[in-house]
Amino acid sequence: MKIDFDFLVLCVFRVTLPDGNVKEGKKWETTPMDIAAQISKGLANSALISAVDDVLWDMNRPLEGDCKLELFKFDSDKGRDTLWHSSAHILGQVKEF
Repeated sequence: MKIDFDFLVLCVFRVTLPDGNVKEGKKWETTPMDIAAQISKGLANSALISAVDDVLWDMNRPLEGDCKLELFKFDSDKGRDTLWHSSAHILGQVKEF
């Protein structure tokens, strides 16, 4: 059985955090939530949204390759705006019933 090491290398990528630390992930498998959990359980529990290369990204959406990752909690503008926006959609759905 021959293992295609080139394929395996292409599947692993680097996630650069704002403090300069670098985490490894697997393409189409690792999510921002996974990276948050590697940092701390508390961060994973409180992170609401992420930004991948400055684009807002759902915490459970798989990462696609090398990227810069930021994680936002409720104490940030992006975290707060995300929670309020999602809550408005939920309230709008309830009102329709």
